[in-house]
Amino acid sequence: MDFGKLRTGELIAGISGVLLLIVMFFSWYGVGGAIGEFASAAGVDTSVNAWKAFDFVDLVLFVTAAVAIGAALLAAAGRSVSLPVALSVVVTILGIIVALLVLYRIINQPGPNDVVDVKFGAYLGFLVCLGIAAGGFLAMADEGTRPGDAGPRAQTGGAPTPPTPPAPPPEPAPPTPPAGGPPQQG
Repeated sequence: MDFGKLRTGELIAGISGVLLLIVMFFSWYGVGGAIGEFASAAGVDTSVNAWKAFDFVDLVLFVTAAVAIGAALLAAAGRSVSLPVALSVVVTILGIIVALLVLYRIINQPGPNDVVDVKFGAYLGFLVCLGIAAGGFLAMADEGTRPGDAGPRAQTGGAPTPPTPPAPPPEPAPPTPPAGGPPQQG
């Protein structure tokens, strides 16, 4: 495996995927307000990480991190997979989805807003999810793939669609006679 083969986007997405797995163990939410202060004074930890706070979102986060890491490892190994779309497109889409999911859970945290506080781990998780999306997007740009290429590639079984040849130039128009008819001889 040669990590020197990695392009910038693949490297960013892969590192962000590893960081996401680590950040998921940080404190994302905790009990705040008077109850949180009382629990802290009693020495009780009321914080939860992403694994405990979510039912389904944590699995989506894990799959996204695994795909981002896997794409970087495949690129470093010089391997590719046969998918109907480029793997960088998949990484970008998953990165955008999880960034939006985490942003939603920051705005609308689990539990009542007056009891549950958002901790530093949630904000860091959001930034790392944005890193996965940005890395996937940069990898798409390096490959020359555009987000609109997903539909045509899926229809052709993964092969890029050939460019359409340019249209031939239009035929020149025949010359028109001068106004006033043919010249008179006199």
